[in-house]
Amino acid sequence: MYLLSAKSHISGAANPCPSDHIKHFGSLGQYYPDFLLKMVNYKYPNFTCHFMSIDADTTAAITAAFSKYARGYSKKDVDDLMDMMDSDFFGFGSGPDEVVTSLSELRSQLRRDFAQCGDLSIDFGPMKMAREGNAAWCAGDCTISAEVGDEMLRLDGRMSAVLRKSGDKWLFAHIHFSVPDRGQEVGRSFPERK
Repeated sequence: MYLLSAKSHISGAANPCPSDHIKHFGSLGQYYPDFLLKMVNYKYPNFTCHFMSIDADTTAAITAAFSKYARGYSKKDVDDLMDMMDSDFFGFGSGPDEVVTSLSELRSQLRRDFAQCGDLSIDFGPMKMAREGNAAWCAGDCTISAEVGDEMLRLDGRMSAVLRKSGDKWLFAHIHFSVPDRGQEVGRSFPERK
């Protein structure tokens, strides 16, 4: 029905928009979409709505999953993150060797990520979502800030994910984080190497 997602970001901080409020706005917004947008943006200025075929309960649950992921990653909590993963997980990171084909490889990748930096945070921008049965797919902007050596690095990238519902939990079955090619100019479909 309506997608409720972070306008500025979904960060490691506690989710500022309770799921029961999302459900309430979702049912009311079915008949008064302009009212829905105004009320959500007034009460929760960090959130915005996108109209897509996804129900309010799913939106609330997936938004909560991304918030939990952001908190776990920012705290470098490997066990907490692994608890959110589907048993058939696979994915990609931004590095050429960051190809993960199993949960054990994901655990090793997370440990490497966390060992190579000090302070760390991850923030998600507006997230597009859709759902069919027990599967949901999402994509949006993602920023990772990491203290490496004496400097703070910022990766402005994109993240796509597939989640699978298991019982009452939405688990991450696939994640792909990428950074746009800096050698490719806006308006060009392919990078030009000099």
